[in-house]
Amino acid sequence: MTATTGVTSQQEALALFDSEYAQAIARLRGLSREDLGRPVFGEGAGWRIRDLIAHWAMWQRLAANAAEKIAAGTPWPAEGSNLRQFNGVAASLDELNAERQREFDARPLDECFAELESAHRALMAGLAKLPERDLLAPDGPEGIRKRQHDQDDRAMTTVVTQEIPLVDLKAQYATIRDEVRAAIDEVLESMQLTIGPNVRAFDQEFASYIGTKHSIGVGSGTDALQLAIRACGVSPGDEVITVSHTFFATVEAILYASARPILVDVDERSMLMDPAAVANAITARTKAIIPVHLYGRTVDLKPLRQIAQDRNIAVIEDAAQAHGALLDDGTKAGAGGRVGCFSFYCSKNLGAYGEAGSITTNDDRLADELRALREHGQSTRYYHPVVGYNARLDEIQAAILRIKLRRLERWNDRRRALARMYNERLAGSGIVTPEIPADARRHVFYTYTVRVPGGRRDALRKYLGDRGIGTQIHYPVPIHLQQSAEFLGYRQGDFPVTERVAEEVLSLPMFAELTDEQLERVAGETTTRRSRSPRASARPIRARSSSSATPERCGVTARPARASGDFSCAPSAARSATASASASASSCSTRTPSRSATPCSSATRPTSRGATTDAA
Repeated sequence: MTATTGVTSQQEALALFDSEYAQAIARLRGLSREDLGRPVFGEGAGWRIRDLIAHWAMWQRLAANAAEKIAAGTPWPAEGSNLRQFNGVAASLDELNAERQREFDARPLDECFAELESAHRALMAGLAKLPERDLLAPDGPEGIRKRQHDQDDRAMTTVVTQEIPLVDLKAQYATIRDEVRAAIDEVLESMQLTIGPNVRAFDQEFASYIGTKHSIGVGSGTDALQLAIRACGVSPGDEVITVSHTFFATVEAILYASARPILVDVDERSMLMDPAAVANAITARTKAIIPVHLYGRTVDLKPLRQIAQDRNIAVIEDAAQAHGALLDDGTKAGAGGRVGCFSFYCSKNLGAYGEAGSITTNDDRLADELRALREHGQSTRYYHPVVGYNARLDEIQAAILRIKLRRLERWNDRRRALARMYNERLAGSGIVTPEIPADARRHVFYTYTVRVPGGRRDALRKYLGDRGIGTQIHYPVPIHLQQSAEFLGYRQGDFPVTERVAEEVLSLPMFAELTDEQLERVAGETTTRRSRSPRASARPIRARSSSSATPERCGVTARPARASGDFSCAPSAARSATASASASASSCSTRTPSRSATPCSSATRPTSRGATTDAA
């Protein structure tokens, strides 16, 4: 052991083993029940991850008994023996495993972990009784321990350690665990749970970080968009321009205001809003433009502000994925429009442990209105001059965000370094890597999203998934082709760049704690598969739908359901059934959707917290 590990004392050996055990058990405990039921590759047929608990506990019991026997004077055979034989167990290895698995399957999971912990403690106690020279001898009990541990470690490595997730929240949590727990305890000891000292402090700290006068913490990124749109005066019948290549919450928030989303295409290179397309979409009804800083890269705001400023059009930044990224004028995302909207969803560069969001602005009047709107419209407790929302940021999330905000710049720097490494490793592979701007600070790589042309994206994703590498598609179906957006009247082919991007994008693992070794493996597997992947035939992008698109999808009014916040499409009551069908068929004969119909009824609006999102 001394030759291979550098361990020279019994105390070091036991501490090393205990530390390795603690790391492995933490990984196991961190898995969901679904993950625990997944198959284990490289083991016997039918093995699941949870079976490793029984397997590991059994071997640690056998090793503990062996250590006790050796400590009592029973010599370990020179060769030709194993733990089962040394302990007088006649059953075969397969029989032992099957028996142990049946026993553990009949017990609650907590009891199984408790038995594993008990077996480990017994082994540690037995090893501690051995003389140091025997514990460190390569062929003595340490050899038993090392062989047994290596066997389990190979299984754990195949299933857990070598699996590289898209985002590893546990890895980040491990670096701040003590601070987070202390902060949560402090909040719970005070029992100030909503809009207390942590929310007020975070609002100040985040505003200072972004470079704005105000930051208003809210319950989610969707809340931020919805409140910002309302505060900017968007009302029923108004038009709001945004992109089709975005997470659905961007458009949801527009619909919540009973306004009409006007979608535009994206730039081929950056996959962000095309300013020329925005200029062509402006009408007398345009009330706001929502540029989406996607994947961590910021949209060029200078041309958009130029378009907006002479027309009294508000620029509302969707900065949900761009915490800390710089704009084209050198300020930070969230400081370039009238308001900036942030999501602190758990996977974001700055993420809460749940849902949270923020709105940034330099407008004093707007900030006061937003603070009232987030808390049911009240300026003084129980006095409600306007109807607002339940969109408060809670104290626990604010306390966690304050801890993470102090590390955000360092984490963003690491993400940029990883992106540069990815680009170097994937060069020449045929995969289109994301462009790193001339000022690298304009991209914080919330995701590392490549493009896989030639219809090979899905095959590559499956290949990587089969090898334990997590990926995601951001986003497979553009907004204009979503079933719930059919009433807007868009069709396949309306936004060719967006549709091409949706067929090709693939996000690879990206998080600040991603190691160089993990990245090398991801890049290696990606280029290996790419070099021998057959070309797939191109196919149209379609959202799942219970019925195909028909002419009747045009010219309808979408009304939010009062109870759930869902939108249902129904013909306008002002038309007869025959007239409605005739007008709808006529409007569908053009490539441009009609802007005459107001998409949402203003009579009922879903509450902001009714929208569930995985990214905003």
